[in-house]
Amino acid sequence: MEAAHKVAQAEERVRKREVRLAELEEKAKEAKDKAAQRRGTAASGAAKLGNMLLDSDSDEEDESEKAAQKAEKAQERADEERHQVELAKRELEQAQSEKQKLLGAGPSA
Repeated sequence: MEAAHKVAQAEERVRKREVRLAELEEKAKEAKDKAAQRRGTAASGAAKLGNMLLDSDSDEEDESEKAAQKAEKAQERADEERHQVELAKRELEQAQSEKQKLLGAGPSA
């Protein structure tokens, strides 16, 4: 019974981690899209105003950089969660292996 409980707990951890990973990947994608959009806006503004913006920092460029940093951090969080999912899966495999060994050993008579 103990082994079955460990397997169930490990399965639940894997499931929760996978859900969290999907959420973080979606956030990372949204942040990347936003950063790309901001870069496009900044580039468009620079083209319209000529070389004036090349000599000075603009709010759009600052926002573009912030969006890029936010996207990078979101991706880092997703990568870390992906690593945690892999660890949880290994834990699940160990629990399943233990359960199989116990079931294979069976009661000694």
